[in-house]
Amino acid sequence: MKNELDPQVAAFYGDRLKNAPAHAATVKQARDDADAAFNDKDSWRIPVFCTEDRQVPAGACRRIQEQQGLRFFSARCASGDGSHEIPVRVYFPFCPDAPEKPADVPGCRGGSAAVRTSCGSSLPLMLYFHGGGFIMHNIASHDSLCRKLALECGCAVVSVGYRLAPEYKYPACMEDGFDVLLWAYHNAAALGCDPGKIILAGDSAGASISAVLSLLIRDLRRTAERLPAGGRQNGLSSGASRQDAVPAAGSIPAGDLPVVGLQILCYGPAGCIPDDESPSVRLFGQGGYVLPRTMLDWCMEQYLPKDADPLDPCLNPGRAADLTGLPPTLCITAECDPLRDDGEAFARRLKDAGNAVTLYRAPGMMHGFLLYWHKFDRALDVIRRIAEEVRTVL
Repeated sequence: MKNELDPQVAAFYGDRLKNAPAHAATVKQARDDADAAFNDKDSWRIPVFCTEDRQVPAGACRRIQEQQGLRFFSARCASGDGSHEIPVRVYFPFCPDAPEKPADVPGCRGGSAAVRTSCGSSLPLMLYFHGGGFIMHNIASHDSLCRKLALECGCAVVSVGYRLAPEYKYPACMEDGFDVLLWAYHNAAALGCDPGKIILAGDSAGASISAVLSLLIRDLRRTAERLPAGGRQNGLSSGASRQDAVPAAGSIPAGDLPVVGLQILCYGPAGCIPDDESPSVRLFGQGGYVLPRTMLDWCMEQYLPKDADPLDPCLNPGRAADLTGLPPTLCITAECDPLRDDGEAFARRLKDAGNAVTLYRAPGMMHGFLLYWHKFDRALDVIRRIAEEVRTVL
């Protein structure tokens, strides 16, 4: 079968995509439609050991740039002063030795403490960044998927509610992702997790965020490892509690920076291939499939500030001049997705740079298929492939 929809996918969508509008009339409509399709679906909410909703303090990304005289991004974040909090939801899997299974409700008390007791702070920790063209979706839309990932992978999952465009254009989502990554690393043990087993994962826009964070952490670690011991200063804030530990201002020792053990990139944009030169955009971006090119272009209009440089590797990680020294990567693409060829080109570039890369193209799937893991057999198969990669690499 070549470029044909999986029968389950074809039956699910029917003729709905044939006469679909090029894109939503407004961002609000796009968000409302997405929320109606995916949020608060009780029948999709499978039980996990526990969930906890938290607020992560922002600001570490900006503070590091200011104190070290760095500039990560070609554009400056025009909205917000970096003093906000970033919502996250932590999903804990059932631990093999857990003495009991507490009620699975958001914010259940003692969840992380119970995990620490039963698992000995040994769980891998996955940061998951949802998709949605940088303008829509949220923690609720990916609740079912993150629950399934926690259970199948046997890891805690931190789902990140990063800021969305157009209210918060690039690089707001990257700043939030960076801040949550550092928070997760420094609080991993308190969450019952191993700080040496950190995974960056995401779908669509979230895959791009994950890839960018891997690049940023690699570069910061390289800089830190070149500093003489006397030049390293100010690790964790001395006054910060372990529940809110974040890096302080100043040069960061390598030990205060995570080592990303694995990145999982699911049908994300990387910027390796211009849309005009992509066969998969020509095949699947003209209507009749999820994510027509008009929608892609419209989302980018909402996301990009005027001063963004298309060659910025934090905007298009596939255009980074240096892709060496990055974590092992599982790259998932969908056969009938306009972003397919770009994602696969990025996987090849990563492999050519000497990184360990596994590439899997899901037959007959369209963009966004992982959200329907409970409807499409091949989506469930991909989640199990992800779980196998986690067990093998970590």
